[in-house]
Amino acid sequence: MKRNNFFFLQFNHERYNTGSGNYPNDIAIMKLSQSADLTSDYVSTVPLPTVAGQNFLNTECYISGWGKTSATGTLADVLQHTPMNVMTNDNCKRSWGNSLIIQSHICLAVGTSSACNF
Repeated sequence: MKRNNFFFLQFNHERYNTGSGNYPNDIAIMKLSQSADLTSDYVSTVPLPTVAGQNFLNTECYISGWGKTSATGTLADVLQHTPMNVMTNDNCKRSWGNSLIIQSHICLAVGTSSACNF
C-alpha cells in the first residue's frame, strides 16, 4: 500500500477474512495524522449507511483500491477507482458461485469491471 504523510493508523475489521465467503468483513478505517483538505478535488468523505440492513440496489457507488487491474496483472501502485452499480446478491451468486457470496456482501458490477479487477 502506498502511504503518504497524512496516513497515521489503520483499523481493520476485527473479523477481517474470517468466516465463510470471499473476503468477509473486508473493510478498514484509517485515522489521519492531520486534517484533510475537504475543499480539494481529490479528497472527500465517504457517507456511511444510516439504517442497518439498508438496501443499496441499483445505487451508483465507487470502489477503490491498490489491487490488480486485470486478472493476470500486477498490483497497482497508484490508488484506482471506478463507478459501479449495486446488484442483488442472487445475481452475484449466478456470476461468482454460491459459496463465494454471503449475506453481508454488497455486490457490484458494470460491464467487465468488478471489485476484483477494474
